[in-house]
Amino acid sequence: MNSLPSVIQKNEIASLLPHTGAMCLLDKALLLGEGAIIAQSKLGSCSTNPMSLSGQMSACAVLEYAAQCAAVQLALSGDLGSNWKEHWVYVVSAKELVLGAELMPKGFLYVHAQQISISELGCAYKFSAYCSDREQELGGHLNKKHDCSPISGRFILMASKD
Repeated sequence: MNSLPSVIQKNEIASLLPHTGAMCLLDKALLLGEGAIIAQSKLGSCSTNPMSLSGQMSACAVLEYAAQCAAVQLALSGDLGSNWKEHWVYVVSAKELVLGAELMPKGFLYVHAQQISISELGCAYKFSAYCSDREQELGGHLNKKHDCSPISGRFILMASKD
């Protein structure tokens, strides 16, 4: 495994994901070790967010943020090997989704993703997410006072060269 980096910013995250422009949803990320990552995204005007509809973002869209966290963790950890950029990574299953709200408020979204297992067929993650009206340091103890009900679940990613 590669040494753990400091907080990485949006431009480096974009270099790790196939998503470009507005579809690169994460603003910052920090690998926590042992297959874990936490990321932050500012949820400002939903009219510019590609995951929004009619200016509002569904809580279901948080799954895409969690999947991007996992993809960054996989890229930085080397778990897909040295030629990971040759793979397309897909969410093939989502389970046990708990949506504390129907719509996401404006503010800062924090997503924690933890790798549960990995094999040649794919990898499984669990995640939790919450919003805050204040920005918090990713490396510090995150304030547990949430401005929206937590969102959580599990998902499976598969990598394919096709």
